[in-house]
Amino acid sequence: MLTIGVIRGFSELHENQENFIMEIQQILSYLSTLNPMCMNECKDCISFSQINMLPDKAESFPEDTLFVGCVSRVKARMLYTSFRIFFLIKDTEVNNPQFIRNNTVYLFDTSTTEADLLITCRKAMHQYNSYLNCSNDLIELILSDANLEKIATAISSMLKNPVIVVNLNFKVLSSPSYSIDSSFWLRTIYQGYCSFEFISEFSKTKAYQSTTMCFEPSVLKMSNGTNICVSKTYYDGEHRGYMIMVEQDTPLSWIDPDLIALACKAISHVVRLEGEREKTIHGYYGEHIVIECLNGEFKNRQGFMERVRNTDFEVPSCYRAIVVDVSLYKKFDPQKEMLKEQFQRMFNECWTVWCMGQVVCLVNIQNLQEPFYDIIDNNEEFFNSRELRLGISDHFSDLFCLHDYYEQGIQSLFLANVLNHKCTVCFYDNYKFYDLVCQAHQKKLRLYYSDTFIEIMNYDRKHNSSYLDTIYVYLMCLRNLNATAEKLFVHKNTVSYRISKIKEILAINFEDAASNANFLLSYWIKQILDAQITEEIPE
Repeated sequence: MLTIGVIRGFSELHENQENFIMEIQQILSYLSTLNPMCMNECKDCISFSQINMLPDKAESFPEDTLFVGCVSRVKARMLYTSFRIFFLIKDTEVNNPQFIRNNTVYLFDTSTTEADLLITCRKAMHQYNSYLNCSNDLIELILSDANLEKIATAISSMLKNPVIVVNLNFKVLSSPSYSIDSSFWLRTIYQGYCSFEFISEFSKTKAYQSTTMCFEPSVLKMSNGTNICVSKTYYDGEHRGYMIMVEQDTPLSWIDPDLIALACKAISHVVRLEGEREKTIHGYYGEHIVIECLNGEFKNRQGFMERVRNTDFEVPSCYRAIVVDVSLYKKFDPQKEMLKEQFQRMFNECWTVWCMGQVVCLVNIQNLQEPFYDIIDNNEEFFNSRELRLGISDHFSDLFCLHDYYEQGIQSLFLANVLNHKCTVCFYDNYKFYDLVCQAHQKKLRLYYSDTFIEIMNYDRKHNSSYLDTIYVYLMCLRNLNATAEKLFVHKNTVSYRISKIKEILAINFEDAASNANFLLSYWIKQILDAQITEEIPE
């Protein structure tokens, strides 16, 4: 039985039906969750322009109409109707083969009612009509050379939700001239970039991690309370950014995913045409130059010098690059920019950006009020408590080579991880030798073990002892017995006994600086080989 509310619902949808043609297969794609079963598809009736309830009279079967009802309502006088389309709920068996043979007939199980099926079909038709209308509008905008902001505004109006376009570094490329209620997104647009806290949370989602090339939208509920729909933008076959739609005036579940994908394709097309990926709504400066350097976008020094003219980077200075691993970032407030603000408190002059999956902070260390190492030590607890790890490059003065020093930060984090070093701050200076060793082949590396190292290693294997580790810690502690005992978690007398035993068995002279250096180099090579991160030589 149809209630007044249901009747009003599909009556309103009926009033909104447009005079356009829809194919059977097009509406079936919207009804896949209802598991329609094809009884027959007549080649002479595969399209329609309106959807109506099954009539009570046999003569009320206008052409170009999809009829919805129950099998039990197919009266005997209707059985001879031909070349019509029927979506029927199978509340009883269809006993007339001629009716099926002469018409297009799809059956649905009784888990849905004829009223719900009618509304669902009309909604699908309405969505498809909206898709066509939006397609036409977007094509007209693109042909009229509308810029990215106009396209974003048009899409926001079509979808009745604000749409924001960002690049892979989460810089805002464009925002709509559309009222936005969320203070978080208003601040994001004003700043011209997404906060690192938002990026960190977003980077843990499947929408970010997926490598599949498609415009299919993903709906996400963020911890700041907003629901967003994210689609990837592409050009030249490569993923270049995101279209973010914020749920505001229309629930995201009401919007056709195909329409969102179409909007994203339009955005991608305009971004490619205009080269908007190179810009932000705030223009080129500071952090944008840093991103360009990190991405290696300057083909020669002349282009770089022209780019930094009349900026803070024109005057030579001294820098360090800090790469922050945010994969485990915790204890942050998504409404605040805690990480960026922390770096600004630590350093007089710094530029913090998101680039290639990490937060990167370029620090001008020339005029610091206290030594760089002291600043890092004094603030280490902030990063440690949030499970943030820092990879810090050597100092440098040539910003044109920033990418090389960024790689130092990346490599120090990588080596600290594979060597199982439990540290929050990883200076590249402590991993240079490891990095150098990683460039060689495993089989060749073993040739560089010192004779003394090989002798001790063989003795350990034969007698199941651990003199290698004892000597290494002893030398790293500058041959201090107390410090060595503390590192090894043994008594000082135990260390003294081991050292005496080593001298007795292997005749090692710990007063020989060159021999000690060779031992340490051999030990570091072994650490790299044990971590299995060097390239094997092909057989």
